[in-house]
Amino acid sequence: MLFKWLLLAAFVTVAWSKCEDGVDNVIKFTDTTKGKGKIIFTDFEVTTYDENKEPSCKKTGSPQFRLPGHFKLHKGFITVNEAVTDETDLELALNVEKDSWMIGKVCVNGKSENSFVPDQLW
Repeated sequence: MLFKWLLLAAFVTVAWSKCEDGVDNVIKFTDTTKGKGKIIFTDFEVTTYDENKEPSCKKTGSPQFRLPGHFKLHKGFITVNEAVTDETDLELALNVEKDSWMIGKVCVNGKSENSFVPDQLW
């Protein structure tokens, strides 16, 4: 009888700690403008990670926005339908990193870290 309880406890622990990268740490975005906004997210998903680049679902079993943290485009499209004309309120600085020792960081805080990629791209 004790063996059955231990086996059940082990199964429950494994089920609660389930955290597969790209499956359990995915957050889906929904376009609430019904296609009429200036910026449209279509079938857009990101995978979420903590400050150590571990999947954010590791402790909870579900995806979380963690700050500090990391996010990776999993799939989808972003469509910009209308030019942004008021640049005084707009600021966007990207960090892009390729998971490769050869490429590494491509840009940091909106500035290129790669001689083949100009700052203007970021």
